[in-house]
Amino acid sequence: MSQQETKPWALVTNVKENINTQDLEHITSHVSALVDEWQSDGKIMWSGPFDDESSSMAIFEATEQEAKEFF
Repeated sequence: MSQQETKPWALVTNVKENINTQDLEHITSHVSALVDEWQSDGKIMWSGPFDDESSSMAIFEATEQEAKEFF
């Protein structure tokens, strides 16, 4: 598969029980900015939380290089 072909990617996240809330706020702002930048480029991402309230998933379509950069 060439680097130019896009395919679906999934990211699953999980928040640890003993996480520092300041760390979480810091990370959240960076992730929000990254998603905003992704979508401002006209790319689509679907995301949402799971019922356990500590994990979530994002699905997006990208080339392998774009997915590595996003990750």
